[in-house]
Amino acid sequence: MTTTYHGSHSAIRPTATGTGGCRPVAFSGFHSPRYTMVPDALFDELMAYLSGAELKVMLYIIRRTFGFKKERDSISLNQICRGITTREGQVLDQGTGLSQSTVQLALKGLREKQAIVARRSSSPGRGYEATTYCLNLGDAPPSGNETKSPPSPIIGKGGFTDNR
Repeated sequence: MTTTYHGSHSAIRPTATGTGGCRPVAFSGFHSPRYTMVPDALFDELMAYLSGAELKVMLYIIRRTFGFKKERDSISLNQICRGITTREGQVLDQGTGLSQSTVQLALKGLREKQAIVARRSSSPGRGYEATTYCLNLGDAPPSGNETKSPPSPIIGKGGFTDNR
């Protein structure tokens, strides 16, 4: 099977159905100069403590926020799982490819690790709305019903120091 996913990149093509519903893909390569800034602390301090699902969800949140020059974004569970398709049918992203229950566990783990801040919203007219996510920057003051976690340790010239 060689179906092409038509998105903004058109770079992924499934090749055949593998085991467990996971399909191998043929990736055509990265396009330049499209990049999303990722904090070094994710790689240097946090990544070793994240599960694969937590890392995928964290990267998705980073893409939806920093990738679009925003500090926070309202992201639905469905978007994290399956991605975003416009009303016109244009696929903006493929999401994480994870199930809703796996994403919910990953989000819980990221909140417990204080890696992200999540703010749920609701209104009388619309009911529950997409949750607003942002990275725990450690130095930004909380707003709304978000909670500020202790600042991250900093690596200084003299070695590892805890700036709490």
